[in-house]
Amino acid sequence: MTGPDHKSSGGGANYQCLPDDPEYDPQAISNVPHSKLRSVFYDGRDLFSPNIDQHQVPCTVCETDRRITKLMIPAKTRCPTSEWVLEYKGYIMSSAEYHVVGNYIKDGSDKMSYVCIDAKAESVTSKQTGLWSGHHLYAVTASCSGDGALANCPPYLSDGRALSCVVCSK
Repeated sequence: MTGPDHKSSGGGANYQCLPDDPEYDPQAISNVPHSKLRSVFYDGRDLFSPNIDQHQVPCTVCETDRRITKLMIPAKTRCPTSEWVLEYKGYIMSSAEYHVVGNYIKDGSDKMSYVCIDAKAESVTSKQTGLWSGHHLYAVTASCSGDGALANCPPYLSDGRALSCVVCSK
């Protein structure tokens, strides 16, 4: 999985899964103005077991036989009805709104897609960790106070609890 650098204010607005065998257009010009894709890392301390905090996020593709509708449902742990098939359940993750790195405050200007990461998440087998490089996935939580607070609190909680999600198909 790739995205912009966590310090970047530019780049794309959704994650990309890059193939292992890229093909370049032979007519493409080098050294053009650009943004860079970087590895994406989990920033989910104690969220997953075993702990994969600061490990690279692999890309996955979900393929189902004879089911054509796939749906990610936030804040749920099960599919809506028995006609839906649970593919997996996990946690909603995305880029951070902000975090402090030394004297630097990341302001979240690199908004990315919300993704449902399987609770049994895996990482890329690599010696590289993402302490302060690449892009990071953070758990998504509810905001029940201040400007822009959710209108339906409770039942949503503002205790920093990661919001669950399910991926269902039919």
